[in-house]
Amino acid sequence: MNNVLKLKTTSLAISTLILMAGCMSTNSIDKNNDSFFNDITAIDDSSYQGYRTIDPIQDTLVTIYDSKLGIEKDVHWESIIKIDEKRKLLPIQSSQISVSQTNEQGKISYLTAALTREKGSYLIVMDYMKYRVEAIFDESQEFIGNGRVGIGIRIKADVETTKKGINLGSIIAIGAAAENGSLSGGISVDVIGIDSKDITNLIPMTSEINQTAIQSALQALASVNAKLWEEDVDITPHLIAMTNTTKTNESKIRSIVKGEHQQKIQ
Repeated sequence: MNNVLKLKTTSLAISTLILMAGCMSTNSIDKNNDSFFNDITAIDDSSYQGYRTIDPIQDTLVTIYDSKLGIEKDVHWESIIKIDEKRKLLPIQSSQISVSQTNEQGKISYLTAALTREKGSYLIVMDYMKYRVEAIFDESQEFIGNGRVGIGIRIKADVETTKKGINLGSIIAIGAAAENGSLSGGISVDVIGIDSKDITNLIPMTSEINQTAIQSALQALASVNAKLWEEDVDITPHLIAMTNTTKTNESKIRSIVKGEHQQKIQ
């Protein structure tokens, strides 16, 4: 696949993230219908089984297949010199949006819809990620969940809303809500694991949410996205999202698959 096609594919993922993720319109919703908002449930942080974004943690090792020896082995990311080889080790691309609410006691919950159930504090995280899935183990080597290890672009909006029924499902909707006084807060753009001199100059400063800040965030997103496929960028994969899965049938499945692979090698 040539670079032009890669750019088109990545741009499509970015556009989907910004314009369509959680794009439920509030125009057709009866704002006086409390039963609708009561149906928007929130999942407690300890019970949430989906991928949750985390502050990036640099990854050090990656498992590759050594065709000469016919085995898998762990190598340091930094030992992989060619940028294309690093990119090939991050074969999955996706966009994700999560909306979480923090109550007065500091308890975090994840919303099942992009509309606010009530006024309060919300964190909206929109991610574009290019990554690989790796198993995450604790200090005792117990499997605790899946991790997305890779690079990406993250937009975060930390807002305080004044009423229920506000659409937090897209950055454009958030900007519109800020303009009409329905919410206030800050917005930031994080570039994770992608570095070059040009990219450093593209990142906007953290700002209060308004139309200017929204435009700056979108511009940075598109500009960094275009730089991702250039040869002069440095790629440093990070753990950027993970599930909170405890040892379950998934760990057994992983053991079975690994055992089958070992038998084929032998």
